Amino acid sequence: MLKREEIARIKEMYPKGTPIRLYSMEGEQSVPPGSRGVVDHVDDIGKIHMKWENGSCLALNIEVDRFDIITQQDDISEKKEQAFIDKVNEILDKTDFLLLNMSCNTENTSYAAETLLAMHQAFEEVYGEGYVDEKYGMVMMPAVVKGTESGIKALALVTLDLESSGEHWGTTFLTPGGPLVQGNAELTEEQKRAIREYYIPYDYWYTPLGINMNPYQVLGVSQTDDEDIIKKAYRKAAKECHPDTHPGDKRAEERFKEIGEAYRILSDKQKRKEYDARAAQRERESATGRYSAQTGRRSAGGSIYPGDIEKEFERFFSKGVQSEKKENSSQQKINPMDVTDLFERYMGFKH
Repeated sequence: MLKREEIARIKEMYPKGTPIRLYSMEGEQSVPPGSRGVVDHVDDIGKIHMKWENGSCLALNIEVDRFDIITQQDDISEKKEQAFIDKVNEILDKTDFLLLNMSCNTENTSYAAETLLAMHQAFEEVYGEGYVDEKYGMVMMPAVVKGTESGIKALALVTLDLESSGEHWGTTFLTPGGPLVQGNAELTEEQKRAIREYYIPYDYWYTPLGINMNPYQVLGVSQTDDEDIIKKAYRKAAKECHPDTHPGDKRAEERFKEIGEAYRILSDKQKRKEYDARAAQRERESATGRYSAQTGRRSAGGSIYPGDIEKEFERFFSKGVQSEKKENSSQQKINPMDVTDLFERYMGFKH
């Protein structure tokens, strides 16, 4: 039983009207996970009485139920994510998934590059730029994955927790049979087997630049350089690729944005301090192999450069095609450039 001072603290933390997101609720008559609601009142034994969006009035038990307060930024982030998902669904409604996966795994990467670029542009439309930072929390973003053992490549949507230095939370693979969400309970056994056999473990690259970007490297300065040196480096770099001197050059435009974002971080003492702390944490996590488990891992290649996605796509995935074929020609395992077996065995396609 809760103590009097604990109940008083709960009443203070959860006043009437506080927006709540539910993760889990104990009991047979529970509210579904993911539901939203607002606090009606906290009673004298510490139960939080709610008005849920589905009409339920079931109370929360702070000792056994899992939930949190929806902040204004959480609300903004969720709306942006949903807006991005809606735009991506519009793209996927018109996507030929068989052609997409053939394009990912042959030398003709044009269709895959066009699809990736469309998803990245949708991301920019929603977030206003090709950069994201920790204020958005969980973010889904366009990416390319490559099975580290099978060599199979695919477009994907990866979800990262930016508040936890970009911890990887899950992936939606755009397979020949359509999108498959890793870990989804509704996947068939054959679909689960396909994901395990062809994609896991995997490397992934994503298009938004802010996450992997090293602002010191972008500006060509060191972590010990002072504000004056950083400002001079910024001005020089920005002048070299200013859009006014490179009209119509998308790569210069994206480079200019990247330089601006790097300077935005390093010119602000607090943001610079936060970046340095996150970078140090990433190094520690990388040293312990945090990203190389059975989910996915960032490649050392970093982000795909959106200013020229098709060339970058080819740089990551088309180079070495001949050598991969040669290396695997004497083996019985599936040739990474031939996904016919994948189509026929698991996705219901006859190629």
